[in-house]
Amino acid sequence: GPAVSYLLRFVDEEGKMDVAKAKALGVPLGPLLGQLKKGQNVTLPCGKVVRAEECVSPSEAGAVVGIIACPTLRHLPPLLASPLWAAPPPRPVRCPGASKEGTEEEKIAPALLLHLAPLEVLLDARYSAFVRGLAPDAKHIVLSAGVCHPQVAFPSHAALLAKLHPIHPHLFPLPTGTRDAAAAGLWFHGPSASSPYGDNLKSIEDAWL
Repeated sequence: GPAVSYLLRFVDEEGKMDVAKAKALGVPLGPLLGQLKKGQNVTLPCGKVVRAEECVSPSEAGAVVGIIACPTLRHLPPLLASPLWAAPPPRPVRCPGASKEGTEEEKIAPALLLHLAPLEVLLDARYSAFVRGLAPDAKHIVLSAGVCHPQVAFPSHAALLAKLHPIHPHLFPLPTGTRDAAAAGLWFHGPSASSPYGDNLKSIEDAWL
């Protein structure tokens, strides 16, 4: 079946208003400060023009996050050929200092990549080169069964599922990674010395770096 990947961009962080500097430039408290905050120059009653950049720091571009879904090697060629990775995602909102309509925006490398792919894809040389070229300094989260250790992250939620599981096993399945369920809760196990999961992640790290 099809696989859908996403490139998300967080809202830009607006520039900070330096109220003290604005007051020193003669801007009174009130609507004029709001206009400056929006990146608009203002004209004082005396005729003096105060530019927004004089008292508002530049906005910071929102972080970009990639969610990459590639369930099989067959999905890899269309993933690599997708134009999604060549163009920057649009800004969610316009902030002071943002580029004007119709101008080209600078491409921002993703700060975080979430990988939904099996080990054979993650270790494929084409996928490794794709990841290095897309975001050489990104953080990575691998969300794939059989690659990462299925350790329960939210014990209280898992304990509740353990209590509901006997009522309807299909609607309330036991969390992956649990080896025993009891009325009092669950017993969880972490990766052991003989676990293959640590080796999997080390192999991925070696392939991507």
